[in-house]
Amino acid sequence: MVKCLLCNKEMRIVNNFHLESIHKITFREYKEMFPEAKTHSDSTIKKMKYSSRISQIGRKYSLESRKKMSNTRKKLIASGKVVTPFMIEDKHGKNNPAWGNNRRTNDEIRKTKEKLSKIITDYTMNNKMNYQYGSFISNKLNKKFHFRSSYEMRFFKIIDSLPFIVSYDYECVRIPYSYNGITRTYIPDFLLKCSDNKTVVVEVGTISFKLYKTSEMEYKYSAAIDYCKNKGFDFVVVTEDSLKDMEDMKNSVNCWDDLSQLCHNITGNGKCDGLKNKLVVESISSQVPERS
Repeated sequence: MVKCLLCNKEMRIVNNFHLESIHKITFREYKEMFPEAKTHSDSTIKKMKYSSRISQIGRKYSLESRKKMSNTRKKLIASGKVVTPFMIEDKHGKNNPAWGNNRRTNDEIRKTKEKLSKIITDYTMNNKMNYQYGSFISNKLNKKFHFRSSYEMRFFKIIDSLPFIVSYDYECVRIPYSYNGITRTYIPDFLLKCSDNKTVVVEVGTISFKLYKTSEMEYKYSAAIDYCKNKGFDFVVVTEDSLKDMEDMKNSVNCWDDLSQLCHNITGNGKCDGLKNKLVVESISSQVPERS
């Protein structure tokens, strides 16, 4: 609350209505009499600032207004009152006060962009990025699921047709893990419940992405294995070679133990199991037909 310095009455705002009706003066005259007087309470100022920010969302300004705001910002930058990431040559580097201390240099960012651009271009030119998005309606569960790849769509069809899989869900498990000092969340693709009381967490994807031995992937899978061990679940990875085998042998698979033989076991049991190094991944990938 604030006080009117003429009558010592406490109020949220010392406004024109009060001044004109009680003291017969205008707000401007009051400010001339008491230049340092506070006219708005702290809570009122906070509400007004919040309302002002909300009102600006989605607002369209005229060209004249945009030019005026741009010129005002340029003046603030020139005076040093506003610091932007583009004021120094090394705009992403450690010397920029507008960023933290863990930013990469311009050369590092440029090289990363060029590398990613080349990878995406190669995949696009070779028709390896024709991912499928859509929905799958389960006849078993009478439920609609959304998938984000053709591999997930194929796996939906397989598990929906297998009688020993009683129920399943999509992206319902959350597994926390720590990488480079940052706590993250790993979300596997499927959770299966089988008639033999087995519960299985399944990750679906390409061999090159899901079985490639990277430090983050090892931390992620290690957290998943610990999570499943504590819960009494199994954890497997299904890739393009697994899907092909499942589709070919679907009629002869009668329980989870049969199906698990066609999946990748990250703990490293068997020659096709465990995280792979680059050469092993490339040799396996060359034997698997490209995705349709």
